Amino acid sequence: MTEEETARSQQSEDCLSLLNMVSATTTQQSNCRLCFCPTEVKAMLLDLPNFKDMVLTISECMLCGDKTRAIKTGSEISPKGKKITLAVKSLLDLELEIIKSETCSITVPEIDLELTRGTLGTQFTTIQGLLNMVLNDLQRHVTSISSDSNHSEESQNSALADFLIKLERLAKGMDNFTLIVDDPLSNSFIQQKEYSDLVQEDYERSEELNQELGLSFNHLLSQSEEQAQA
Repeated sequence: MTEEETARSQQSEDCLSLLNMVSATTTQQSNCRLCFCPTEVKAMLLDLPNFKDMVLTISECMLCGDKTRAIKTGSEISPKGKKITLAVKSLLDLELEIIKSETCSITVPEIDLELTRGTLGTQFTTIQGLLNMVLNDLQRHVTSISSDSNHSEESQNSALADFLIKLERLAKGMDNFTLIVDDPLSNSFIQQKEYSDLVQEDYERSEELNQELGLSFNHLLSQSEEQAQA
């Protein structure tokens, strides 16, 4: 089994717990994004505790095996952003499930890891699964440039290799760390258990951020008028 297949398998297993919170399911026909073979897409409404309704779509091509997942909010845009801070202190914390929306950024200050909005797209996995995704992506990057690099690039690769060691230690639960998820649309979620050290903070979005997200007053007013005329 390749690394990519292993990651896909792990991601599928990671999602079993939250899938038990499905309150409704619909099925429709579509085409595989890779081989264009007809495939079935399932849309599931997730009833998450202390969180908004989320719609999870899953498809798996029976011909080429490609799997896709997407998460979208099932409710209106949140008026505030949300910052979630999780102290990861054990393997149990690594098993907590996370919904990472495309609009959230992720930071691990202990190793200066920062994923900007849009990085990795939407993901539905565990904390450990998310770290492994970042690790696999960076390892592929190192492999692709190591065969043709100058002295300066070799120095950068050495620094990146050291960073990968630190990241791998976190993914294996060898070191404690802090995971900070900042989502201006409040569409990201981390599972909370009785043992988890998790803090959630709501905050007001700046006008600049609203404009960046296409949520300025004039934009929303225009949308409302279009909906009223429809």
